[in-house]
Amino acid sequence: MPFEIAGRNRPHLIELAEQLGVPYRVFEAGSGAAQSLSGISVLLNFAGPFAHTAPALMAACIEAKVDYLDITAEINVYRLAEQLGPDAGASDVMLLPGVGWDVVPTDSLAAHVAQRVANPVALSLALQVPGSMSRGSAMSVSEIIGAEFSTTIAGTMITDL
Repeated sequence: MPFEIAGRNRPHLIELAEQLGVPYRVFEAGSGAAQSLSGISVLLNFAGPFAHTAPALMAACIEAKVDYLDITAEINVYRLAEQLGPDAGASDVMLLPGVGWDVVPTDSLAAHVAQRVANPVALSLALQVPGSMSRGSAMSVSEIIGAEFSTTIAGTMITDL
């Protein structure tokens, strides 16, 4: 299946597209993103933090009738996909975050193993990631922790009133 790469940084895209021998397109994950998806059937979003890019790209995909995938592990992006589910379904669009080595592959592996084992009781999966956390992952984690901390503080303040 033919593919092309896309992103915000034209010089980096040109260099990578030349190395890979593939076409590219430059666009922002913003209000005009739907027009930038012309001719695309599936968008695979690698641009994190996904809490920043997923809302506009999911909306653009629904508008352009393009399936959306990403590699996130950010719970708020899963919640967003669930909230947008009715609109996506009405447009015959799939919103599937978590196709990296997080939720979708591990859940698929767990389902596959459970189907092959007679009377499964429990299944534990372990994931070992060599090296350090990427800059994007670190930004995502800090946003999630910050949001959870803010929610907890706000909840505590409300319940203490």
